[in-house]
Parts: sequence; C-alpha cells; structure tokens
Amino acid sequence: MKTLSKIKSIFTLLLCVSLFNCSSDDSNGDNGDNGDTMVSYAEFSITGPITEGNYNYRDSDDEFGSLGFYYDTDDDPDLSEDQIQVYVGKSFSESHFILVAPPEIGSYNFVHQVGVNSDLGVSLVLSTLEDNFSEKDVTVTITELEINGNTVTHCKGTFSGSFYRSNLVEADVHQISGEFEIH
Repeated sequence: MKTLSKIKSIFTLLLCVSLFNCSSDDSNGDNGDNGDTMVSYAEFSITGPITEGNYNYRDSDDEFGSLGFYYDTDDDPDLSEDQIQVYVGKSFSESHFILVAPPEIGSYNFVHQVGVNSDLGVSLVLSTLEDNFSEKDVTVTITELEINGNTVTHCKGTFSGSFYRSNLVEADVHQISGEFEIH
C-alpha cells in the first residue's frame, strides 16, 4: 500500500511538472540567467561497474522543471509520516532526481530493506527508466528548508551513498554523491 501511495504522489508531482513546463513561456525575452535568478538543480557524480560520470540537472534548461511538495498524514492517511517530495527533471521516464524525506532540516539515512516498503528515499534516472538508481544505503542532509502550505518553496542539501542500478543485484551497486537545491 505504501508503494502505491508513493507512486500516486510521484505521478501527481510529475503531472504538475508537465503543467509547470507548459506554462513557463511568460518570460520577457530575458534568458533568466542574469546572476540574480535562483536556479533549481541536482548535480551528482556516479562511479560503479556499469556507469560513471558527472550529471547536472538544472531547471534553467527548457527541458527540465522542478517542484517541491509537503504532505502530512492529516491530508493523506496512507502516509506513515509527514514528508516532502523534491523533484528536478524532465519527466517520470527520463532524467530526473526525486527525494522523499522528512520535512525537517537534518541528516537522514535511507537503507533499502528487502520486504520493507518505505515512502522515504532517493531515486535517480539518467536518460531512461532502464538506467535508474534507487537507494541501497544513502545519507541525505537537508541544510535549508522552507515550506509554505503544501509547497516546498526552498530546499537545499547533499546526498551520498550506495545505490542499486535497475535491480537489487550487488554487482550492479554504484556510489553516487551530489547536491540539490530547489526554489
């Protein structure tokens, strides 16, 4: 049931991203990169047996968008605890970073446990769903967090640890570290 709730939340988030990206044409001809513009991003490095490289997802690129939501157990009784969901990416099926974490500044350790469903964690997709990563043992530190109603208006932090690549095979585990910030 928790997995279904997480998927429901992710699809809601991605629907909003699609709508957000479609309505982002109200610029005044300025590219928005004047130094004063706050750009949401997720930057990370991957090392492992299959994939290595540095990745940079920025919502200043027309293909990327970012969103942040706050969910509490009063609004969604299917949740086991209050949470934030932070997203920077193109779509659910390609190039995205998603963090689901407690709604507080602090450090959190997310460990995948076989047979235990958790709403909290970190997932990454590089180009397609075949190239996806989910937490095995990851530490996330949220250093800045602002919430206004059900919207995360600012969230900044770092993450580092071991991630499964597309499966739970130990030989496919990768090390990923990076930082993120949404505005």
